[in-house]
Amino acid sequence: LLSGYGCTQNGKADGALRVGESIVIDSPRSTTNNHIITRGGAAVCFGDSGGPAFLFLDQQKQQRVQVSVNSKGNISDTSYLSSLATDAATSFLKTWSSESATRRICGLHSDATGCR
Repeated sequence: LLSGYGCTQNGKADGALRVGESIVIDSPRSTTNNHIITRGGAAVCFGDSGGPAFLFLDQQKQQRVQVSVNSKGNISDTSYLSSLATDAATSFLKTWSSESATRRICGLHSDATGCR
């Protein structure tokens, strides 16, 4: 499930929240490959970068977990997402956020601000 405040046309971000489903075609296999690639259905657009992408945990699509952060896409059918579940991602997030008390990550820190 991709979500973000991007666009539906190249270069025309309007700030509206959009949510849509896409199919995972590739996922991380090691600590050096940190991308999830989706194709079909929704696609990441300008303005969506940094937004969450979720994986449904049940057939009814009632439960979900954030698995990545939107990185880039071609607007029409393919998205490249930065995984949050690899050892490399976990290590980076912990190290980066510990370097300053002001670095708070939505969904990771309960005192993060500006989360939508």
